[in-house]
This record gives sequence, structure tokens and C-alpha cells, in this order.
Amino acid sequence: SYWLLHYKSDFVNHIFPLQTPGHYIHGPKAAIHVLQNFNKELIYDIFAREFDKLCGDNKMDKNNMGIIYCSIDKDTMVLQTDIADGILQYMNIKPTQLRTTYSMEWPTVIVLQSLADHLTETIMNFMSDEGDVYCFPDSGNLYLAMSRARVKCTVIMYPMEGLILDDFHHMNDLLDKLEDSVHIRRYPLTPPTYTPRSINEPRLVSDYFKEKFR
Repeated sequence: SYWLLHYKSDFVNHIFPLQTPGHYIHGPKAAIHVLQNFNKELIYDIFAREFDKLCGDNKMDKNNMGIIYCSIDKDTMVLQTDIADGILQYMNIKPTQLRTTYSMEWPTVIVLQSLADHLTETIMNFMSDEGDVYCFPDSGNLYLAMSRARVKCTVIMYPMEGLILDDFHHMNDLLDKLEDSVHIRRYPLTPPTYTPRSINEPRLVSDYFKEKFR
């Protein structure tokens, strides 16, 4: 399972294998676009640019590309539907939910990854009697999604609506450690689309989940 729970451990070492001296990874670097907050229009524009870039040299079969979304929250589902009905309208490509892709791979993959483990960790800590719980589904999802690409992977990563990237300390730490191996482009906070959401008590977290996953 990619829902990993650890108590005070180094999560990166549990998710990404270390590269030993003399071991070189060939091929183009993966790219991760990291948004500070959810912005549907910006995500759509980044997807359109990356899709055109991957297909622009006419060497890539436009119908042999994986489009993966990691979460079924309402915002991501609306986003992937808009992409399917717009950019992919005349393509033989349908966005695929990550959990159904374990045995799949494509030459190139574009990933829509909404971050949620801050919420999951908050819930687990409310329920736990054993101290702080560290929960890393986002890191596992990133690893699984990137491994679906044989040649090139592009990830568009964004917090769920109402949250900001700084809420996701584990992913921030992971991105820092990946800087030398992956092209990472960071985007600033984009008001006025960001309205902060408080999730500092169980009822608020529960209400948020009901809103986003109903």
C-alpha cells in the first residue's frame, strides 16, 4: 500500500531508493510544477503547455500518453473532466486514476497531483494515543505516478483548495531533496483564488472532507 505511516522516521528513505555512486540514470529529467495554492486556470494552462511540448516534435504518438490524476477530490475531478473535454477532446486518451495504473506504463506521462496528507495526518493525530503520526500518501503517490513513465514524466502538483504548499512539510522536504534529480518549477501564491481554510479541529477536518469528497 502507498498509505505509509511512520513514527518519527525519515520518510524519504522509505519512499525513494538512494542512488549509489557510479549509478547514473539516463534519459530526460522529470519535471514537477509546484503550485503554492490551488488555481484551476493556472493548472489547466500548465497542462496545455506541457502537452504541446511533449507532442510538438511529432515524434510522439499523441494517443500513446498517460494522463494520471492522483485524487478524486471534487476540484481534481472537475479539472480532469475539463482537460478531457477540452485539450484531449479529439484524442484517444482518457485521464486515469492513479490507483488503477499499477500494471500500466506509457512512454510519457502527465500527472495531476493534489496534496492531501496534511489533512490525513491531522485526522490520524486526532485519533492517535501514541504521539505524533507521520503520514505520507502524497510521497508514495508521486513515486508510483512517476514510475508509470518509461521516458518522460511531468507532474503538476498543487495543494487542495484552501490550503497552501507550506502546510505540507513532508512534501516540501522531499522536493528539496529531489532538486538535483528533477526539474522543479515553483509558482507563487496566486490571489484572489486562495481563501484560507482552517482545519485545526476534528469537526472542521470532517466538514472539509465531506465537501471535497462527497
